[in-house]
Amino acid sequence: MAAALLTLASLALGAVFLSSAVWKAMHPNAFRRSLTAYGLRGISLLAVGVPAIEAIVAMGLLAGPWRQESAAIAAALLAAFTGVMAYVLVTKGAVPCGCGGLLGSEPVGWSSVLRNFMLLGTAFSLMLLAGPVHLAGLNSVVEDPSSVASMVWTAGGVVILGASVAVGTLQSERGRGIHQHQLRKEVVHERFTAERN
Repeated sequence: MAAALLTLASLALGAVFLSSAVWKAMHPNAFRRSLTAYGLRGISLLAVGVPAIEAIVAMGLLAGPWRQESAAIAAALLAAFTGVMAYVLVTKGAVPCGCGGLLGSEPVGWSSVLRNFMLLGTAFSLMLLAGPVHLAGLNSVVEDPSSVASMVWTAGGVVILGASVAVGTLQSERGRGIHQHQLRKEVVHERFTAERN
């Protein structure tokens, strides 16, 4: 049971990273605009490097043998992304997310930060539960992934991942609805202005 949940969480997180990498590769200008809005430096390097690293992480999560290492890199990426998002929200307000894929590309909000924390929890759980973990020579080892505690952590990770994708989808749908409403208002305003003239 734990092995199945672990595999499901790994596949789901891998799909999130792969879809995000593909979106960034297919929409490089939109991703560059997001990076610029964040106020980051080294945009040319980030525009190529981030999707490449996301794709490598996705392949590791999806392929299996490198699951633990890929989960560790995913956790590091998600921690960095989440920190940048929170900082930008506090200092600049909402900017285009640039997340892409299953996560959408709506403006960053606190729900984006929450979603990333959930994804981070999933990545961290995968990192710990994929097998023995050796952290900085401390031999901190999770010995038995089939234990009840491991199953609870893995199930929690799957639930968190599902909730985070749902939050992203809802945020994306909400953004589309707001955008469509703004377009309708502009059309009505243009018609009204044209009729008055």
